[in-house]
Amino acid sequence: MSAPNRIQSVFTEPRQWGLRGDPFLWKELRDHFSAAELPETAEKFIAQVELKIKDLTGSMLRGDQPIFVERYDAGGMSSGQICSEWWRETGIPLLQRQYLSSQTCSITRKDGEE
Repeated sequence: MSAPNRIQSVFTEPRQWGLRGDPFLWKELRDHFSAAELPETAEKFIAQVELKIKDLTGSMLRGDQPIFVERYDAGGMSSGQICSEWWRETGIPLLQRQYLSSQTCSITRKDGEE
């Protein structure tokens, strides 16, 4: 299992979302990866994130059209909507940076322990 502090650091929530469904997708991704081993590279991690997003939403993050996910719909404007553009330009790059940062911190701790 992945260390809980590493998962928490990788999935530190952004300050701003694209649409109202984005936080629900983020939480499902965090829950999924907290129950699985994180891959050893950022590239593999991002590939797994993208596959899991497709699995959870039924769509790839292409185009500028939002993706509607009924289980994220709590009522109100843009409820249940996932912003593909936000995920491509902000969410996934943020996850990649946080993954790399958590990996660096983990390596530093191991080096310091020796």
